[in-house]
Amino acid sequence: MARQAKDDDPELLELTDPLAFRALAHPARTAVIDELYGGRQRTASELAKRTGLTPSAMSYHLRALEKWGIVRRAEPVADGRERPWKRSAKRLSFKGSGGSDSTSDAVTALYLDQLRRDFAAWRTQVRREKGEWAELGNLSRGRVYLTATELQRLDQLVLDAVDELGGKRTPDDHPDDARSVSFFWATAPLVSDD
Repeated sequence: MARQAKDDDPELLELTDPLAFRALAHPARTAVIDELYGGRQRTASELAKRTGLTPSAMSYHLRALEKWGIVRRAEPVADGRERPWKRSAKRLSFKGSGGSDSTSDAVTALYLDQLRRDFAAWRTQVRREKGEWAELGNLSRGRVYLTATELQRLDQLVLDAVDELGGKRTPDDHPDDARSVSFFWATAPLVSDD
């Protein structure tokens, strides 16, 4: 099962079980995670429309994610006929290898492909932007020499900065001039310096 993270970060859901990783290795499920972990609550029908699936197929995927504690049902809205789904924590983390190489590679590929699509869409949009947003968006790559303790600290500093700047904001409660910003933070200790 996925596990709630350490006491110092109760808002983090850390996936460590190889079978939980396998549950993520599907484009519809990663789309659900992106939508719900963006702070939104959605019904199976709403998520089905976003992914091109039928509501019954989406319900199947939601139950699979629920089994691993990744999503959960929210309180019914309005007439109560259809209950929305929500994230189980504020943030989701994938620790360790996550099981088989092929499963880890599939999950990594899905998220890197989404990042590529996000950047491509922004590069298209930025040509039409004016003002302060026209030069924003960043993709950086580099290399630095760190100890294991320093790498853990770096990861935590980035996540703390995200929480400090926008962690309390929701799709319904944010400044008028704020936009939803996709971020993907990954660190990979290199096997060789060559």
